[in-house]
Amino acid sequence: MKKSFSIPILLFVVLLLLTYLIWPQYQEFKAIKNQVEQKQTELSETEKYFSELSQISENLSNYQDSLEKIGSALPQEPSLSSLLNFFQKESSENGLLLKNVNQTEVRKKEEPKGILAKVKETYLILDLTGAYPSLRGFLESLEKSSRLIEVENISINVPKEGFPEYNILIKVFSL
Repeated sequence: MKKSFSIPILLFVVLLLLTYLIWPQYQEFKAIKNQVEQKQTELSETEKYFSELSQISENLSNYQDSLEKIGSALPQEPSLSSLLNFFQKESSENGLLLKNVNQTEVRKKEEPKGILAKVKETYLILDLTGAYPSLRGFLESLEKSSRLIEVENISINVPKEGFPEYNILIKVFSL
């Protein structure tokens, strides 16, 4: 009778040990194992991301000259002093007299979206005096410039005496 009584007690004790000692440890082990798998997945994705970045960086180094040209065409700030110097130099080389430069605000019909939203536009009004062929040369030099400069409007005032006067609205782009 003692054997038959001790076997159920022994089974009950083993069941209690399994339930209260081994099962929680197993659950904890399983949770840690899942965390390790998640971290390994994150690590492999991060390694893949950085390898793609290094590949992109290598590809960009092949286009360094083009990127420098873009950087000069779209500077970080619209340095008005360098623009004034540029306009003065180009107008005098083309036989025009730069009388005045004013910065102005122009209302836009719609706001640009996407990547163009980052591009800033600075509007300048140039007052020039000189012959018409000189104006053509000046506009051609603006077109050939490495800066992104767009001529928005030209108004011409022809006095009875002397050279014509030109008012040019120019848009300069920067980042």
